[in-house]
Amino acid sequence: MEEIDAKVKKLFKGHQVVGLDTMPFIYSLEARKPYIPFLKSIFYYIEKGLAKGVTSVITLIEILVKPIKDQNLKAVRNYKFVLNNFPNLKMVNIDTNVAEKGAELRALYGIRTPDALQVASAIENQATIFLSNDYNLKKIKEIEIVLLKQMMDQFK
Repeated sequence: MEEIDAKVKKLFKGHQVVGLDTMPFIYSLEARKPYIPFLKSIFYYIEKGLAKGVTSVITLIEILVKPIKDQNLKAVRNYKFVLNNFPNLKMVNIDTNVAEKGAELRALYGIRTPDALQVASAIENQATIFLSNDYNLKKIKEIEIVLLKQMMDQFK
């Protein structure tokens, strides 16, 4: 864990606000290997206030689909609790500024609307780095995009 902590510190160096896509939450809540040690370190870093985390309500939509479909009300409650109460994590609504920034990102890069809104939410809330596992987002230049898969490959 110490090696991962050092790499997370290096990754976040100079970044005070970290944007988070939905996948880090899903992988963490579902204990998806091989991401768990890395994600524990990331969320610990945010929890301790070494960086602020930001995600949008799109994450709430995407994360609740499977437990709702499975009628797993306990998971629905747990997921909502985590997103709404995690220390130093802000879940933001889609407002006009985010919508306009999302439209710009869609126009420039041809990305899907949910992805554009996720990234726009991060940018509009001063994030300078965005964690995802969507390779299609790497073309975005307005914020540093870090793919979980690529980070995991570095840990091998």
